[in-house]
Amino acid sequence: MPPARKDLENPIGGLFLMMIFTSIWTVVAEVALEFKDYGAIGVFFGLVVLYFLAHYIKFHHVEQSLPKNPDATDTQEERRRSRQFLYIFGTEGLAILVVKNVLVNTNLDYLFIPSLALIVGLHFFPLARIFKRKFDYFVAVWTSLVGLTGLALIIQKTLPPNTAIAIVAVGSALATAANGLRAVINGNRIIGRSYPE
Repeated sequence: MPPARKDLENPIGGLFLMMIFTSIWTVVAEVALEFKDYGAIGVFFGLVVLYFLAHYIKFHHVEQSLPKNPDATDTQEERRRSRQFLYIFGTEGLAILVVKNVLVNTNLDYLFIPSLALIVGLHFFPLARIFKRKFDYFVAVWTSLVGLTGLALIIQKTLPPNTAIAIVAVGSALATAANGLRAVINGNRIIGRSYPE
């Protein structure tokens, strides 16, 4: 069955978010390192983001050529998942604000980046359950462990805080890059249905 425009919404939306988040984590890593890596991390993830951007444009172009399928409406299950996604997203945002405020007021702001990674990792657990995506569990575990590792490295003074923050940022960028790659694979699979051999 050939795809409709709606089929590409998830890969396109996912790629957009992963481009943004991968870029943010890359900037955090480079700032933490004060560019002492000569921009190597920035170049690597910059190329990853450009790869995602190329596919984002490709998917968007193909989406415009697909039928709108006006009869297609969101099912009750899809609407329920959308509400749950917004609830999780809102809870994550609130948790980030609360943690940031607590850390600032207790002079522990240097723990914010690994705490942020931990919050981001934890929010993938309910997302994995809601959308029934096993891949999200791997991202959840990985990112949560990256955040916890960063906290341990800083609290135990195993590494300088900036080095630990850079490790957390790179680890988190790898997670968002993997998620973006999954969106690319899914999008190409959908497009493959448009152009059967």
